[in-house]
Amino acid sequence: MGDRLRTGVAVERIELSDEALATVEEARDLGLVALLDTLPRDQREAVRGRIIDEWDYDEVARELAISPSSARKRVSRGLAALRKSLQHEGESV
Repeated sequence: MGDRLRTGVAVERIELSDEALATVEEARDLGLVALLDTLPRDQREAVRGRIIDEWDYDEVARELAISPSSARKRVSRGLAALRKSLQHEGESV
């Protein structure tokens, strides 16, 4: 039950804002690092840079050789996919 509750909290935080997603320790605790492997490469790299490495969007864009707008889109799409995975995980528990 505790894991299910924590997953619910993570989903709410992702829905609020990618800025609000937690620190590296919380991401690891919630298993989000493992879920990143399920994302398409472009989204995975953007989310990892933004959330795990805590880069701002300009840094993500520079590292991936894309525009800041594209970086935001990739992070947003990646987080949406993670949110969906977490919701499905919560339903199957």
